[in-house]
Amino acid sequence: MTHSEGLPPKDSWVMEERYVMLRPLREEPWGRVWLAQDRLLEEEVGIKFLPREDPLFDAAKEILIQEAILARRLRHSQILGVGHFGETETGCYLVQEPFLGESLLDHLVRLERFGLLQALQLLTQVGRALAFAHEQRVVHQDLNPLHILLDGEELRLANFACRPLDDNQISHLELKAYTPPEVLRGEPVSQDGNVFSLGVLGFRLLAGSLPYPLTFDEPFPYRLESLPVDLEEVPSPLQNLLLQCLAPEPEDRLPDAGAFLAALEERRDLGQEAPSRRWFDWPPKKVQPRRDLAGQAAELYERLWKQGRLRVGKLWERRKALGAQWRPLSPRLWWGLGLAVLAFILIFFGASLLRRATTPAKPKLEEGALKLPPSEGPPLVSRGAAPPLSGAPPPAETPALGAPKTPARAERYLVLVASYTRMEDARTLTRRLRSQKFPVRIVKTSPGGKTMYQVRVGPLPDRQEAEGVAYHLKTREGLSPKIVTVTARPAPAKPARRGR
Repeated sequence: MTHSEGLPPKDSWVMEERYVMLRPLREEPWGRVWLAQDRLLEEEVGIKFLPREDPLFDAAKEILIQEAILARRLRHSQILGVGHFGETETGCYLVQEPFLGESLLDHLVRLERFGLLQALQLLTQVGRALAFAHEQRVVHQDLNPLHILLDGEELRLANFACRPLDDNQISHLELKAYTPPEVLRGEPVSQDGNVFSLGVLGFRLLAGSLPYPLTFDEPFPYRLESLPVDLEEVPSPLQNLLLQCLAPEPEDRLPDAGAFLAALEERRDLGQEAPSRRWFDWPPKKVQPRRDLAGQAAELYERLWKQGRLRVGKLWERRKALGAQWRPLSPRLWWGLGLAVLAFILIFFGASLLRRATTPAKPKLEEGALKLPPSEGPPLVSRGAAPPLSGAPPPAETPALGAPKTPARAERYLVLVASYTRMEDARTLTRRLRSQKFPVRIVKTSPGGKTMYQVRVGPLPDRQEAEGVAYHLKTREGLSPKIVTVTARPAPAKPARRGR
């Protein structure tokens, strides 16, 4: 700090004849944090100091006192420890844990996006600290990246009593996005309000952006009526969880951070299966062919032999430990055990061969058109006729006998993904599939006089490619696609010009 702020110009100044200020660590709301040496206890501490010349000194003093009071209840490994509050002629101070890290906001300014595993780890650590505080009936008054401190893999949640700064004092305007809507309306912060801030934080870490565009020229900084723009950037298992946290009404959110942490742990393993750049694997992985029966038999025999030797060894060690309480095994018993193992192996392989011989082959999929209910798309026709696509010409009549032959028809394939009654829902799905490089389009249909918007992928020239697309949409997107065969007549060949 400078001399005009009430501090000597050098770093090595002494306060209260006890704390030797070594160097500044970071700027925090309501004061600067210094690394200091405690002469009495002979250890390093953190000192948050606020000079009396600060125009908000009285309000900041009350906040620092409240931080010291809450510190008795917030003893947690991921919550910044606070010692005590003190006041001098030049200002007031708060003795803290000497944490050397900087705020998560500084990391977000330098780094556009965290990796998936690191983002989930940070979100889990913040959730644990906040869940502990909620168990103690304590809520964070302004949960945002400015109050989350990082030092390598270590994390601390700090400044539970700090209230949001005014508009003319805030240095990063995007922090207003973390404020719950009811707090902006004048209501106090509650546990479900902290859950809203956790939802914004999770979206910022996983998607690399805020869930909603900010409008700082209006009283309300964001709108919650529509889905987030970059929702597809969040792994699918976590999308519904974050949307529930971002609900406009508090009663529609999770009740507290403990419920959020439990839901996050349930979906954590599912979210880690997806890569950090794209959340799907396409085309589907080829199934490895099964090894021959002899190879399977040899592997199973070797595994059973190792397990048998291991169990017999354990029995032998237990017999030696018990001593005379065990009677030695007779040769007949050994022969009986060997014959029993051999009989088990023969029965197992006999059953495997019988099951393989009696298992019917899977029927091949017909290449004809599939019948769909009217709500999922236009009526389909049998093989050899094109479905009534929007804008396609009507099928030509059957030529009479003796007419010249036409070229053979080329078969192509459409994947009918889903049908919606609202155009906006169809566009949302189309944007998500288009970002995954699918040739997708929307077709307006009217089955039974009711307007429907059908999302289609294709046409595709190869049926195997169409099945791969349908497999991806079913396994990764949770949809029920249908494959339709489209037969298109190629253009007739132009007659050769006659020589003059």
